Amino acid sequence: MKHKIGLAFSGFVMSIGLLCSPSHAASNDLSIDEQWQLDGEFIPEGLAYDDISQSYFLGSLTEPAIYRINAHKQIKRFAYDKEIVSSAGVHVDTQRRRLLVTSLDLGTSEASNVNKKGAKAGLAIYSLETAEKIAFIDLAKGLTGGHLSNDITFDTDGNIYITDSFSPIIYKVDASYKASVLLQDPAFAGKGFNLNGIVFHPNGYLIVSKYNSNSLYKIPLKNPKNWSQIELATTVSGPDGLVLLSNNKLAVIENKTRGNISILQSKDNWKSAQLNSALLLDSAFPTTATLANGKLVVLDGQINKLFAGKKGEVKNFSLYQINTSQ
Repeated sequence: MKHKIGLAFSGFVMSIGLLCSPSHAASNDLSIDEQWQLDGEFIPEGLAYDDISQSYFLGSLTEPAIYRINAHKQIKRFAYDKEIVSSAGVHVDTQRRRLLVTSLDLGTSEASNVNKKGAKAGLAIYSLETAEKIAFIDLAKGLTGGHLSNDITFDTDGNIYITDSFSPIIYKVDASYKASVLLQDPAFAGKGFNLNGIVFHPNGYLIVSKYNSNSLYKIPLKNPKNWSQIELATTVSGPDGLVLLSNNKLAVIENKTRGNISILQSKDNWKSAQLNSALLLDSAFPTTATLANGKLVVLDGQINKLFAGKKGEVKNFSLYQINTSQ
C-alpha cells in the first residue's frame, strides 16, 4: 500500500510516498522495512539524524542550503548559506547540539564560483536549536591543488575530522574550531574521488574509505602516520558512506558498479574484516546512511544523474530504512 503525505516546503507542496513493499534484498540477511520517496527541488548527498528532535538533516549539491525533515514528516529549509556553496557530508553532534556540514564546489550549485570549482574545502557548523551558524572553517586555506571536503566524523572530545577527496588529506578541527592537517599521505591520492567516508571508532582510531581503490583504512589518532589498510575478505565497489553499527560491525554504502549495502565484521579490532551480510538495492546510487532509532537509513539522491548532466530528470530522492537485525 502506498500512502501520500503532503509536506509544506518553501512555498509549495512536496509529497512522500511511503512504500511498505517486499524487500529488494539480494541476501537473506538484510531487508528493506520502508522506503520513502520524496519529491523536491534539491539533490542531497549527505544525511544525518537527530535523536532528540527526531529529525533528519540533508544537504544539497545544487544549492547552498540544508533541509530538515521533522518528526511530523514535514520538510523545511533549515539554513540557506551561500558560504557553503554546496554540501556533501552532514553529521549531527547530539551532545553538543550542533550540525556539522562540509562545504564544497563541484560547479553544480546555484552559488558555484567558476574559479573555485574543485578547489574548495570547508566546514560549516550550525546550532541544531536555532539554525544559527556557529563557525565556518576554510580547511584548504593556504593549500594548493584540488580540494573537496567530503565526509565528517568527531571523537568523544569534540574534535572533528574531515576527508578531502581531491587531495590526500584528512583534516582535524579541534574544539576551539582551529583547523590542521591530521594526515597527508600520497598513498591516498589518485584519479577521481579518493578519500570519502569516515567514522570514529571508540578505541581511538578512524576508519576511512577510499572510493577509487575500493579500500578501507585504519588511522590511529595518537599516531596517524602509523595507518594501515584493512584486509578485506570481500570486495566492495566504490565505498562511499560509512556507519559504525557497533565496535565490530560497519555498514559500507557502495555505488561504483551497483547500489549496495555491505555489513562488514571484524574480529581483530579492524586489522581485517569479513562480509557479515549484504543488500543489493534497486537504487542506482546510494551515497550515505545514518542511524535513526536503531535502524540504518540509506539515502539515494540520484546524484549520478546530476553529474551526467541530467539534472532535469531528477524529480525525487529516496530514503531506505534497512533492517540489519539477524
